[in-house]
Amino acid sequence: MLVIRQAQLDTFQRRAEASFVERVTIELGTPPDFARHGIAVARGFRFTTESAITAFLKITWAGFGTIPAFPRPALAILCRHTHDTAGKLQDYSNWVEEALRPPPPDTEALDAEEEEEEEEEEEEEEENV
Repeated sequence: MLVIRQAQLDTFQRRAEASFVERVTIELGTPPDFARHGIAVARGFRFTTESAITAFLKITWAGFGTIPAFPRPALAILCRHTHDTAGKLQDYSNWVEEALRPPPPDTEALDAEEEEEEEEEEEEEEENV
């Protein structure tokens, strides 16, 4: 019977982890430190498969370029206990997109600027007449 000792298992796990970090680093174009730290953070949010962890890191890297201090709305999504990993990642992706979207312009200020410009143009026309 084949018996695998704990030391052999630990060696295999270290090599597998190093290989995963390297693949993430290459696929996302991130520094290895981001990949290592991000993998640990993703596991803390109960992402367990390489594909889910990589998707989490891809969203985070594209949105922030680092592992941010997650605000409450993001934590509410990421700490959710669910078996629907794809749904959780989609909700996180939507949140990141919304969080990074610039606020809508202040239409009152824009209207006031346009009125000012029109008044200046009218004054210039009157002076030229």
